[in-house]
Amino acid sequence: MVPSWNVRFWQFFDVDNQNYIALVPVDNDEEVIFYRYFEDEEGNPSLENIDSDDELMLSVTGLMSYWMRKNL
Repeated sequence: MVPSWNVRFWQFFDVDNQNYIALVPVDNDEEVIFYRYFEDEEGNPSLENIDSDDELMLSVTGLMSYWMRKNL
């Protein structure tokens, strides 16, 4: 069974050759959920949990840097 999520897409971004996705829960605009993002050879998407605090901080910092570059 595939889980059902009630989230909105926010942003795809890349940090150190790893793709990430940021999602925002529909019922909580103050929370952002980060996942590793992959596509297989056929272009099918896949998400993977971020297991370490260091990688999570790297992805958060990467998203902030992306937004700063995009909006300056």
